[in-house]
Amino acid sequence: MMELAFFYRQAKDFTPAGVKPFSRVYLGAEFCEALLPGAKTLARLMEKARSLKLKISLVFPSLSIKGLQQAVKLLESLDLQDDELVIQDWGLLYWFLKHRPPATPVLGRVLVRQKTGPQIMRLKEKFPQVVESSQKIPGFSRPFFNWLLELGIRRAEIENPLQGFLIPDSPRDFAFSLHYPTVLVSLTRKCPAKIASNLQEAVGLGKCGKICQKITGELWNENIGFPLISRGNSLLYNNPDLPPKSELIKLGVNRLVYENLCALS
Repeated sequence: MMELAFFYRQAKDFTPAGVKPFSRVYLGAEFCEALLPGAKTLARLMEKARSLKLKISLVFPSLSIKGLQQAVKLLESLDLQDDELVIQDWGLLYWFLKHRPPATPVLGRVLVRQKTGPQIMRLKEKFPQVVESSQKIPGFSRPFFNWLLELGIRRAEIENPLQGFLIPDSPRDFAFSLHYPTVLVSLTRKCPAKIASNLQEAVGLGKCGKICQKITGELWNENIGFPLISRGNSLLYNNPDLPPKSELIKLGVNRLVYENLCALS
């Protein structure tokens, strides 16, 4: 059975009509630590999610040292009830393994590091073997999966790039969550939106007006041949074409996560 989840973005998401047909919500920030909600806000959102009978996945981005300290403080303040914790920072994973809070760890898509650049599709006609090889997720191998299982990690978040994806060596007791339609291409610590807004301390938490929550930019380059979306510290694109459900199930995908960052304005 395919589980349907969505990434919470605004208040109207948390209405009976807004949560249909989803059974799980993702709360937090996936790409930037400055966008992590405060403890009171996150606790309130978790309480609301539970009132709507939604399962919860808490998402944390890559973190600076200061951001890691704040993330740990935030997690220690929450009433975790066997919720999922989507980890995208090795330092946060180390903390989790050392302290083992009552949550289920999940490997985030930033740490999975798929090949997602859309320019690969320009090689499809002349070099189809190159495109085919790019479908394989680097690092995904039986030893790597066995290591994750030893750590108690039985799920990873993955992308739906234009060239498709293959997961040849995953064990049966490992599952995947597929994000759609947004595909992450790259991240940077030096946020262009933050620099453009003339704020100080462009690297790290610093002062941030969160202008990325109000505007997006579209980028075009002939060498890439596909429109990219610039949003805060991330480059993304939309790929709404999902593989058939039967194919996804064969690959071990049993959850779809709707997160359309590119559509926000």
